[in-house]
Amino acid sequence: MSVYRIVADVNQPIASPYVQSFDLIVHNMGTRSFEALLEVTGPGGIVYRSLCGLQPDPHEKAIHVFQDVATSYSPFELRLISNIFNAGTLSLELIIKNGGVLIARFSHLDFEIY
Repeated sequence: MSVYRIVADVNQPIASPYVQSFDLIVHNMGTRSFEALLEVTGPGGIVYRSLCGLQPDPHEKAIHVFQDVATSYSPFELRLISNIFNAGTLSLELIIKNGGVLIARFSHLDFEIY
Protein backbone atom coordinates (compact mmCIF):
# COMPACT_ATOMS: atom_id res chain seq x y z
CA MET A 1 0.00 0.00 0.00
CA SER A 2 1.24 3.50 -0.82
CA VAL A 3 -0.16 6.65 0.78
CA TYR A 4 0.39 10.09 -0.72
CA ARG A 5 -0.38 13.08 1.51
CA ILE A 6 -0.35 16.84 1.06
CA VAL A 7 -1.78 19.58 3.29
CA ALA A 8 -3.27 22.96 2.42
CA ASP A 9 -3.39 25.59 5.15
CA VAL A 10 -2.38 29.19 5.78
CA ASN A 11 1.30 28.42 6.44
CA GLN A 12 1.74 25.65 3.86
CA PRO A 13 2.96 25.70 0.23
CA ILE A 14 -0.71 25.34 -0.74
CA ALA A 15 -2.38 28.37 0.85
CA SER A 16 -5.94 27.19 1.50
CA PRO A 17 -7.54 30.70 1.62
CA TYR A 18 -6.90 30.92 -2.15
CA VAL A 19 -8.09 27.40 -3.07
CA GLN A 20 -11.68 27.04 -4.19
CA SER A 21 -11.21 23.59 -5.75
CA PHE A 22 -8.67 21.22 -7.24
CA ASP A 23 -8.26 18.50 -9.84
CA LEU A 24 -6.09 15.47 -9.11
CA ILE A 25 -4.78 13.51 -12.07
CA VAL A 26 -3.66 9.97 -11.21
CA HIS A 27 -1.61 8.04 -13.79
CA ASN A 28 -0.68 4.37 -13.54
CA MET A 29 2.68 4.08 -15.28
CA GLY A 30 3.17 0.46 -14.21
CA THR A 31 2.29 -2.91 -15.68
CA ARG A 32 -0.34 -3.95 -13.10
CA SER A 33 -3.82 -2.57 -12.45
CA PHE A 34 -4.66 -1.16 -9.01
CA GLU A 35 -7.23 0.91 -7.13
CA ALA A 36 -6.77 4.34 -5.58
CA LEU A 37 -8.88 5.96 -2.88
CA LEU A 38 -8.92 9.75 -2.63
CA GLU A 39 -9.91 11.12 0.76
CA VAL A 40 -10.02 14.83 1.55
CA THR A 41 -10.56 15.96 5.13
CA GLY A 42 -11.25 19.46 6.39
CA PRO A 43 -11.84 21.02 9.81
CA GLY A 44 -15.22 19.27 10.07
CA GLY A 45 -14.08 15.82 8.92
CA ILE A 46 -14.24 14.06 5.57
CA VAL A 47 -15.39 16.39 2.78
CA TYR A 48 -14.70 14.11 -0.20
CA ARG A 49 -14.07 10.40 -0.74
CA SER A 50 -13.89 8.54 -4.04
CA LEU A 51 -12.43 5.29 -5.34
CA CYS A 52 -11.12 4.60 -8.83
CA GLY A 53 -9.53 1.69 -10.66
CA LEU A 54 -6.52 2.23 -12.91
CA GLN A 55 -5.43 -0.11 -15.70
CA PRO A 56 -1.78 -0.51 -16.76
CA ASP A 57 -0.30 2.02 -19.16
CA PRO A 58 -0.92 2.51 -22.16
CA HIS A 59 -4.58 1.54 -21.58
CA GLU A 60 -7.01 4.49 -21.83
CA LYS A 61 -8.07 3.83 -18.22
CA ALA A 62 -4.48 4.24 -16.95
CA ILE A 63 -5.38 7.85 -16.10
CA HIS A 64 -8.15 9.02 -13.79
CA VAL A 65 -9.09 12.62 -13.03
CA PHE A 66 -10.78 13.57 -9.77
CA GLN A 67 -12.24 16.82 -11.07
CA ASP A 68 -13.46 19.99 -9.34
CA VAL A 69 -13.09 18.73 -5.78
CA ALA A 70 -14.45 21.65 -3.72
CA THR A 71 -12.43 22.95 -0.77
CA SER A 72 -14.40 26.16 -0.15
CA TYR A 73 -11.23 28.04 0.80
CA SER A 74 -10.87 25.92 3.97
CA PRO A 75 -7.75 24.07 5.17
CA PHE A 76 -7.67 20.48 3.96
CA GLU A 77 -5.58 17.34 3.92
CA LEU A 78 -5.54 15.27 0.76
CA ARG A 79 -4.66 11.57 0.97
CA LEU A 80 -4.46 9.17 -1.94
CA ILE A 81 -4.22 5.55 -0.83
CA SER A 82 -3.36 2.90 -3.42
CA ASN A 83 -3.15 -0.86 -3.12
CA ILE A 84 0.17 -0.97 -4.95
CA PHE A 85 3.45 -1.25 -3.08
CA ASN A 86 5.74 0.32 -5.70
CA ALA A 87 5.16 4.06 -5.38
CA GLY A 88 7.34 4.64 -8.46
CA THR A 89 4.63 3.39 -10.79
CA LEU A 90 2.16 6.12 -9.85
CA SER A 91 2.27 9.72 -11.02
CA LEU A 92 0.15 12.54 -9.58
CA GLU A 93 -0.61 16.03 -10.79
CA LEU A 94 -2.52 18.32 -8.44
CA ILE A 95 -4.08 21.36 -10.12
CA ILE A 96 -5.10 24.08 -7.66
CA LYS A 97 -7.89 26.39 -8.85
CA ASN A 98 -9.62 29.58 -7.76
CA GLY A 99 -12.76 30.55 -9.64
CA GLY A 100 -12.02 27.77 -12.14
CA VAL A 101 -8.65 29.31 -13.02
CA LEU A 102 -5.40 27.42 -12.47
CA ILE A 103 -3.30 29.12 -9.78
CA ALA A 104 -0.76 26.38 -8.92
CA ARG A 105 0.37 22.94 -9.99
CA PHE A 106 2.03 20.25 -7.86
CA SER A 107 3.37 16.79 -8.73
CA HIS A 108 3.76 13.54 -6.80
CA LEU A 109 7.22 14.81 -5.82
CA ASP A 110 5.54 17.43 -3.60
CA PHE A 111 3.56 14.84 -1.64
CA GLU A 112 4.69 12.97 1.46
CA ILE A 113 4.77 9.25 0.67
CA TYR A 114 4.21 6.58 3.31
